[in-house]
Amino acid sequence: MRRLMAIWGVAAALAAASPALADDGVQIGTTYRGVVQLKTYGSPQLPLPPGDWKLVALGDSVTNTNNIRVVKGHLIQTAGQGGKEMRGRVSFAVTDSPVRGGWIMPPICSRTDFIANFSKPAGAEGYDCAWVTAYSLIRPNRSGDELNQFYDYVDQNKIKKPATVVGVSYAISDGRSYLTLDYAFNPDLQKVPSASTTLWHRDRYKEDPKRVAYVERLNGWAQAWRSTVAEAYKNRLPASFAGADAFPPTAPAPVAAPAKALGKPLAQVAELGKSYRDVLPLNILGAPQVPLPPGDWKLIVLDEFETEANKIRLVRGYLVQTKGKVMTGQIYFLAPDGGSARGWKSNTCARKEPLADLTINSGSPQGYDCSTLTSYVGSRPKSATPQLAQFHNYLEQNGIEAPPTMLNVSYDISDNKTYLLAEYRFNPAVEGVRADSIAAWRPDRFSEDSKRAAYVEKMKGWAQSWHPKVAAGYKGTLPKTAALN
Repeated sequence: MRRLMAIWGVAAALAAASPALADDGVQIGTTYRGVVQLKTYGSPQLPLPPGDWKLVALGDSVTNTNNIRVVKGHLIQTAGQGGKEMRGRVSFAVTDSPVRGGWIMPPICSRTDFIANFSKPAGAEGYDCAWVTAYSLIRPNRSGDELNQFYDYVDQNKIKKPATVVGVSYAISDGRSYLTLDYAFNPDLQKVPSASTTLWHRDRYKEDPKRVAYVERLNGWAQAWRSTVAEAYKNRLPASFAGADAFPPTAPAPVAAPAKALGKPLAQVAELGKSYRDVLPLNILGAPQVPLPPGDWKLIVLDEFETEANKIRLVRGYLVQTKGKVMTGQIYFLAPDGGSARGWKSNTCARKEPLADLTINSGSPQGYDCSTLTSYVGSRPKSATPQLAQFHNYLEQNGIEAPPTMLNVSYDISDNKTYLLAEYRFNPAVEGVRADSIAAWRPDRFSEDSKRAAYVEKMKGWAQSWHPKVAAGYKGTLPKTAALN
């Protein structure tokens, strides 16, 4: 493996607007919409949010370790009368030839002090990083030539820029080449005080409700846009791509669910306190179903809440299965009772270091289909949601023993309009497998015990075999079974 050199702002031999750069498929001073098609190795694309983006800086450098040429640049979008206020900036760096030894995942991918970090563990074939952070746009004392070009353009054209921007960054590699992209947005235009970077720290931004709302929207956009970046890296975006999923310039209008769906009381959605076999039907938009493993599963928690962003009702609940006074299994489900025009994001798709990642599609214009195998705290946690507390209250009131740890198989399926999250948690102690702490199930530790290792392998196989049932349940095509008294 060869070390990935620092990408942003490294002073090196740069050639701005040289004949070689002209062959890369981009021209400084050109205004682009939708997508920028590069002619560098692999013909990667740069997906752009809606509107006009002008390429105002362009340069290249050569890495010290392997003599690989890296092309870098900055595009700017302006707003206001005469275009004198910066709306956003897109920065990129892309390699111009492959490397045999691969590229090491940049250390920045592992930073934990960002507003959010959605990076995935590095694999044998590369890495896939994404994060959200705030940073200063004050001209640094020392910077690379293409960054100086950006600041010169802003100064010469008297464009007002914020002192602090909030950026969404991606670093992606297949082991042979890489693409890094940074989308910087101006919070001032959203009437969100940009302030200093310290006030945007992950421990501080929550002090201001406007920043909280802004971060929530930007985190959602960051995850939704990730699949677009992945497709662009592989040169798969159509020439007509228009950035429809981009971060909106103004707060989105609420997208309400049909009144008919929202009008159903929970008692008509499912029957709380009833036991079900084979399938739990949900009487909400799309009529999704939760497939149930063999045996009786009792619905002991049923709850609803409304999303802040689009005012769509979500229905969630817990089912439990017992054997005598021992809990053998738990199922958690969550599904919307209305369709969203903005799509949905999945926490399952972003989980780090699961025992197994069986994801089929982590995100595309058609939606996502993610599934993972993880460990789970079975006993009552120190802090819990009211719904989870209600679940454990039921266990304690009925003298039912919960195991300290469980294995959790999570399925998260969406067509971008609705989704179904179903998580199946099983008690390994029922099969003679003990693990008193989550640490014992760590990916680098569970194999220390042959019984735990065999149980993990068994659950991997079950997770794969159960997926078609969950997919059918999401579409509401499983045979219905009446509730048991």
